[in-house]
Amino acid sequence: MLMSHESREGIMDTFFREFFKQLFSAFGTPEQGTPCLERISISNTLDAKSMYTFMGIPDHAALQPLTWCSIPSIIEEALAPYPKVLQNLEVCLLVKSIDVDGSVSEIAKEAVRTGVWKTFAQRDRFRIDFSPGKRVDGDEEGMRML
Repeated sequence: MLMSHESREGIMDTFFREFFKQLFSAFGTPEQGTPCLERISISNTLDAKSMYTFMGIPDHAALQPLTWCSIPSIIEEALAPYPKVLQNLEVCLLVKSIDVDGSVSEIAKEAVRTGVWKTFAQRDRFRIDFSPGKRVDGDEEGMRML
């Protein structure tokens, strides 16, 4: 998922809603038992494609308003019938970025923890790591990594 996908939030929201609905429907109903789900790991490539860096705004600042295509609330809705699973669920988020390194990673982590992932972060079941990414060149249909 690139930063520019945020502008297509409706499409991505629908995709993730259906994806998690199908994934969690394999659990059956709450009456059939509690699913064994302990962790969800999500990997994301953050590339502002120079639209932020051109204006002097670093990628970590772009994380503050990011909605992550509603994934946190979609997970909460999908697991609502299983409150114990939701309460104990660990979410691991790996963000690959060319601009977020050790010097700003704590700022970036705080921006994510206080955003839409706040509920998971408050449960102390949320881990976020940043790793170096590669710059993406081209438009969304013709992407290539540099």
